Amino acid sequence: MLELTELQEHVEGLILGTPSPGKHSARSAIRHIQKAWEIRELDREMAGFRAITGEEESASAIYHALKRRRYNGADKLDPRNHVHKAALYPFLIAVSQALQPLAKSELEPRLELKEENGRKRIRSRVTVTTPSGDSMWAYPEPPLHYTLTINDKLHDFSEELAKLANEKSAKDMITAIRGAANLRNQIIYASQQGIPSLSESLDKYLLKRRDVIFRNLIIYLMIDPYREKQLFVQQSLAAFLKMLKLVQKQELILEW
Repeated sequence: MLELTELQEHVEGLILGTPSPGKHSARSAIRHIQKAWEIRELDREMAGFRAITGEEESASAIYHALKRRRYNGADKLDPRNHVHKAALYPFLIAVSQALQPLAKSELEPRLELKEENGRKRIRSRVTVTTPSGDSMWAYPEPPLHYTLTINDKLHDFSEELAKLANEKSAKDMITAIRGAANLRNQIIYASQQGIPSLSESLDKYLLKRRDVIFRNLIIYLMIDPYREKQLFVQQSLAAFLKMLKLVQKQELILEW
């Protein structure tokens, strides 16, 4: 059985209290990665396929939450579009890179499972210093209700995305995302080069996909319960849609 961390186990339970269709996508994501682990020795390629499908389902859960809470532009997201779902992983890497200075600052941001009024929620926690010099914890409410600015301008993560594309030896993020979106097909369909096979350590690959899936589900749980449009969520969505406009121009030439 696929081992989960303590936080991941809590996430699995919290998902059951969320509404459909986001809940069903989230539950499906967990089921796919669990099944992938169970069949990894019997069918490596199908295990990899199910892991990728699980990651896509976790992305769909976020998109359903954005739509349910009526974030501006969320209607442009398509939970069934492979490009839209494949684009989330590199975008969140770019976001995490932009937030690195904050993570190393005196704020020491952390995720925490917090119970309020008999309900548990995933919250963000920061350390603040009082006028007297004492340190205390503070919980933003809602947890993603802040903005990231650089030189007094809202950041759109374009610099991080360009760097990431370069690291992947792609001329731009469009190329990188297109390859990622087609990976699921490359795993199970034959090509001119022959029958596909996975050569890397499958256990390591599946554990990485598990962590990506649960990271997405944590984001889902930090969006879906809150009626208020959280500033950082809206900022990130606007930047994500800006990136997708470039990707969408290429969709017609993709092979599925």
